[in-house]
Amino acid sequence: MKDYIVELTEGTSLGFKRGFIAGLTAFAWWKDGSQYVGTGGTKLRDVEKKVVEQAIKEGQGEEV
Repeated sequence: MKDYIVELTEGTSLGFKRGFIAGLTAFAWWKDGSQYVGTGGTKLRDVEKKVVEQAIKEGQGEEV
């Protein structure tokens, strides 16, 4: 099964990836000095890392 972050961002433009991260950041919540997204305890930095890795894989660079 594919990772849902990769599935959501695979084949999308760099602008979409930037907006995806901006949207998650806007709704992230804090706990014990870390930002989390969603309700399952996923850290924002882990999601950002996956999106950047996907952009690099697609030849879009690291500046997401």
